[in-house]
Amino acid sequence: MKLFGYIVQLLPLLAPVMIGCSGCSNDDDRVEPEIVNPNVSVITPVDDVIIYQVNPKLFEKGKSLSLIDARLPEIKKLGANVLYLMPTYPEGKVNAVGSPYCISDYKAVNPDYGTLDDMKKLVSDAHNSGMRVMFDWVANHTSWDNEWTKNHKDWYTLNAGGDITSPAGMGWNDVADLNFNNNSMRAAMKDAMLYWVKEVGIDGYRCDYADGVPTDFWADAIGALKAVCGDKLLMLAESSDNNFYKCGFNMLYGWKSTAKLQDLYAGKISLNDFYVASEAELAEGAHARFITNHDQASEKCPLNHFNGKAGAMSAFVLNTMLGGSPFIYSSQEVGYDKNLSFFNQWSFDWDSDVEYTKAYQDFMKAYTSTADLRSGSLKTYTTGNVASLFYESADNHGLFVMVNTENKEIQVKCPMEQAGLEFTDLLNGKSTTLPSAMTLGAYQYLVYRR
Repeated sequence: MKLFGYIVQLLPLLAPVMIGCSGCSNDDDRVEPEIVNPNVSVITPVDDVIIYQVNPKLFEKGKSLSLIDARLPEIKKLGANVLYLMPTYPEGKVNAVGSPYCISDYKAVNPDYGTLDDMKKLVSDAHNSGMRVMFDWVANHTSWDNEWTKNHKDWYTLNAGGDITSPAGMGWNDVADLNFNNNSMRAAMKDAMLYWVKEVGIDGYRCDYADGVPTDFWADAIGALKAVCGDKLLMLAESSDNNFYKCGFNMLYGWKSTAKLQDLYAGKISLNDFYVASEAELAEGAHARFITNHDQASEKCPLNHFNGKAGAMSAFVLNTMLGGSPFIYSSQEVGYDKNLSFFNQWSFDWDSDVEYTKAYQDFMKAYTSTADLRSGSLKTYTTGNVASLFYESADNHGLFVMVNTENKEIQVKCPMEQAGLEFTDLLNGKSTTLPSAMTLGAYQYLVYRR
């Protein structure tokens, strides 16, 4: 699409709010704001974590690690303080389908991505830029040609005939199921996890299919890792089961809010329904909040889930501003419009939509500048299908956010207690008086600080 045409399409997302009653015939045309929850206690994210998930297959084969390193300044502009690398270990070849979650060697770097020295430099440079680094850990299974299958058959689940099996009921025929009843295997697994912490200096793990591994193993491994890393250790379980907090995990996945957000933008539920689901999830603990990840982007890109680029951006703003820890999957910040299988190597253009990327950077700059306000109490409102959020701190400062979740212009009234007060628009730096009513364009959002 030509640049001018795209800018026109993006205007509703970026344009300033049309203040006052312009376009309104009378007050009855505007939807009255309704307080949904007057005073929600919001759980502060773990160390105000912002996770950026990197898929190395989106970078040139053989150079992934060095090219990710070169992109660290751009990743930092998105507010990220945690770099999460999808599996960077060598992939198996036997029965393989191209999945990076098919590990042939837990203590090596995939040569398609670079070398151990490249990895050490990437981790060091990430640390120097203020980011912690998480690796992806795959504990449930290995590849069929992992050395363990040859020398330690008893480390695997065996069928009645004494043969190694795949994980039962999962359809993952490219991998071999590990046997956690074997203490020698557990010790080797824990040793491999400690290797990357000690040898490369990483700060924790995102643990794949955490539900497929006994919780007592996680507790033991996390205890050993914390003895080395101390309080900087960050452990994210790919699960929504709160029992993982008892094992020592810091964070879980916000699967429930993502599913409800998709339902909201598909017109299946109301904004109130989404508020209820979001609040319930955040009350359970510190969850990573996302609009997509490598699994979901492989099946359906966020633009298809949320009705285009402007819709996907507004969904990200709403989900992020309600609490939890923001989670960005590499590619969403350029508004990639196709399904993105993580089994394949891609030739990816990170500069394909600089305007959209800038919108992400501007919003995340506003987000990171308001940590002091987001720890306060939260009021949520509905004004039709426009979400209104207000965080209020003890010193009379506040954060006011509005997000139009519909692909049409909507005229709304502002909450009475905020109308007439002076705010700073954090997306353009300008001072403004919040009117009693305003018009929001399709999928438009605003972020104001008082």
